[in-house]
Amino acid sequence: MPFPAIDYCLVCEGVRQEFGGKLTILGFFGVTPNVDIGVGNLNQPLTLMVVLGFGSIADVNQMYNHSVVILNPNGSELARSPQPSPINVIAGRPGLIAFGAIAIPVVAGRRIVRLLVNERVHFENSFMIRQAQPQELAGMPGARLQ
Repeated sequence: MPFPAIDYCLVCEGVRQEFGGKLTILGFFGVTPNVDIGVGNLNQPLTLMVVLGFGSIADVNQMYNHSVVILNPNGSELARSPQPSPINVIAGRPGLIAFGAIAIPVVAGRRIVRLLVNERVHFENSFMIRQAQPQELAGMPGARLQ
């Protein structure tokens, strides 16, 4: 049985699991492809997390392994899962896959988020990282005034 389609891909700084199957989303940037991240310095580390939501799985005995890669505009890797990991599923319930990394963007441009399930590309979408304008950073700690 094939793995279900990805319904959404959130981009944020982090998530915290709560009681009752809830998540607290921290530093929400948006839902791909409508994500535009303005950073103060492209040469400083940026905390990124992607949360991918999928529909229910009929056959929970099927094994699904996943890995996530985020690609730079030139095709090089900004971040990657260290190794494929199993996807935890519950019969008849939708699920989530979360991946987080700290990376240095270096250049502005569109990034590609790619999910591989059982070593095959299952989902791909994009988001933007760019140099923030000075007015966007006004009043932020450590922001340069220009």
